[in-house]
Amino acid sequence: MRILFVSYGSSIHTARWISQLHGLGWDLHLFPVDEYLLCREMREVTVHYLYPKRGPTIDPSIRQATFPWPFRRGQGRWRALSRRLPGDPLAPAARLARAIRRLQPDLVHSMDLEGGLLAQEAFALLERPHPPKLFSSWGSVLFHYGRLPEYRERVDALMRDSQYIMADCLRELELAPSFGFRGETLGVFSAAGGFHLAEMRRSRQPGPPSQRHFIAIKGRHTDLIGRSYVIFKAVELTADLLRDHQLVVFLPQGEIRGVVEYLRYLTKLEISVIPDNSPHEEVLSLLGRSKLSIAMSMTDGTPHAMLESMVMGAFPIQSNTADTRGWIEDGVNGRLVPPEDPFALAEAIRDVLGHPDLIDRADQLQPSIIDPRIDAAVVRPVVIDHYRRIAGRS
Repeated sequence: MRILFVSYGSSIHTARWISQLHGLGWDLHLFPVDEYLLCREMREVTVHYLYPKRGPTIDPSIRQATFPWPFRRGQGRWRALSRRLPGDPLAPAARLARAIRRLQPDLVHSMDLEGGLLAQEAFALLERPHPPKLFSSWGSVLFHYGRLPEYRERVDALMRDSQYIMADCLRELELAPSFGFRGETLGVFSAAGGFHLAEMRRSRQPGPPSQRHFIAIKGRHTDLIGRSYVIFKAVELTADLLRDHQLVVFLPQGEIRGVVEYLRYLTKLEISVIPDNSPHEEVLSLLGRSKLSIAMSMTDGTPHAMLESMVMGAFPIQSNTADTRGWIEDGVNGRLVPPEDPFALAEAIRDVLGHPDLIDRADQLQPSIIDPRIDAAVVRPVVIDHYRRIAGRS
C-alpha cells in the first residue's frame, strides 16, 4: 500500500503517527507543509522537500525526493524566478499535485489546517478520478478556524471534498457536518496515534508522586492556544507554597525565557527551562519526576501534555477546554480551571498541594482511564484496519 501524508515534517505528532505503520512493508511518503528540519523521531518514509536537507535529524532510513537542483547555491534565486512563471511550478501545491500524479497513492492523508488546505489546493490542480482523501483535525480546525471569515470558505471546501475524517477530540467530529462533510467519520484518535505506555512508564521516578519535588509547566503562549502567562501569574500568587519545589518550564515559546527570568527574580523560586528543541524523552523524564503538571490553553483537542502527565504520574491541572473533560473528572484525577483565570488556577494549586493523598489516588486511577484509549497495542490495529479498508474501496 502507498500512503502520502501531508503534514508538518518537524512535528513529533506526524513522526509518531507514521511510526504506527512501520514494519508493514508499505510505501510511505510525506509532503511537509513546513521547510524545517525533520522531527528527530521521523523514520522510514520518503520526504518530498523542495531541495535536499542535511542535518542531524535526518535519519539514514529517510529517503528524500527533491527538485534536482545540482548546486549548493542559487536555490533562493531559482525559487524567486519560479514565482514569476505561469502557475509557479515550484509552489507547494503544484509540487504536491505532481507528487500525487506520479505516485498514484492509495490514500492521501492530510493533517491539521495547513496540511488539509495544501492538499485541497493540490487536488484542485488534478484531473479526476482522485485518490481517497482522509483529513485529521488536531483539535481546533473547525471549532476555531472554521468560524473565522478569512478561513470559512476554504474550511467548507475542505470538508465537502474530504471522504474520511478523524480528529483528536469528539467536538471536531460533531462539527464536521455543519461545514458540509458528508463522508465517513473514523473516530477519535490522538494526533500522535498510540502511546507505548510500558516504555514510557519505565522513566517514572519510583515511589508515590506526592513525594516528588518537581512541578512541570507548559511554556506555550499564542493567541490561539497557549496561556502560559496565566500559569506564571498563578505561580506568583502561590510562591509561598512552592519554595520547596523545583519548577521546570517545557516547550518554551518566544519571549518565555525572559518572562521566566523576571518571575525567578520576582519570586526567588527555583525555575528552569528545557529548550524547545530538546529530545522528547527529556520532557517525559521531567513529567516522570513531577508532582504536578500545569498547562493552560484557550482551545485544544486532547492535549498530549495532559495525556503524558497522566501516564507519568504528574497530577494534571489543565484548562477546561474541549475534550479535557472527557479525560479528567475535576477533583478526582485532575483539576480543570478556566484558561484565562490565574486566581482560579492559584486556588487549584493550593488545593492540590494541600491534599497529597489526592495526587496519589489520581495516579492509581489513571491507568484504567487512559490505557484502553491510547495504548499503541489497542490503537495501532484499528488505524491499520482503517487504511486497508479505505484502500480496498478505492
